[in-house]
Amino acid sequence: MELKIGKKYRVKHFAEIPDEWDEDYYMANFMGKIVTISSINDNRIRVEEAPGWVWSVADFESAETDWDE
Repeated sequence: MELKIGKKYRVKHFAEIPDEWDEDYYMANFMGKIVTISSINDNRIRVEEAPGWVWSVADFESAETDWDE
């Protein structure tokens, strides 16, 4: 999936928190939430809702995806 700045995506819901996420698990609070991409630099993604954290492309899915199904 190609992410685009300004578009909304859902942070994937993981059974286990990815190793590359922050050690305080702040990022885990965003699992399943819709966020807006604010910048993309290679595989380093930032979102408006949590500007201090760096995400990867693999952390997102379409905002229309219902992972509870």
